Amino acid sequence: MKDVALLLRGVYKVVLEEIVSVQEHLPEQVLYLQPYSESPIKQLADDPPTLEAPMQLYISVTNDLDTVAYRGEIVGWEDKTILSDGRRDAIERLQALFQPFEVGMVFNLTQKNLIQVRGLRRLRSSFSVTELIKMDGKPVAGNPPRPGKPVYVRPR
Repeated sequence: MKDVALLLRGVYKVVLEEIVSVQEHLPEQVLYLQPYSESPIKQLADDPPTLEAPMQLYISVTNDLDTVAYRGEIVGWEDKTILSDGRRDAIERLQALFQPFEVGMVFNLTQKNLIQVRGLRRLRSSFSVTELIKMDGKPVAGNPPRPGKPVYVRPR
């Protein structure tokens, strides 16, 4: 496990629930998140997590940006704008089977980030994002007005 984790704020609950419903029965099945950004998530792009060296992932949903409600592992990152046709087709087939809400999103090439996740689960006890500590030693700020940039935090 990497010594840095990622907080994503404001992910659609329906996307997360699709992943959870598959991964609770097939925990090693890798599925996809596609956070909106025209820029790559730098640390993921520079040093992508792998199946052997995953990165902890914390997620809040769109209607509750201040609460971490989901946790999983990032096991890969890809730039959607440079996927081969074969790779894009394979991902689309997986999404059609396991993530129907996301079908077609991999073709939205204004967004760069395609995050591979496994082991995603809804937390029994959610917690405030302010309990997470950023890599600079300061707590994550609460009360954002809207979903924001991913935040690198210390794993807990």
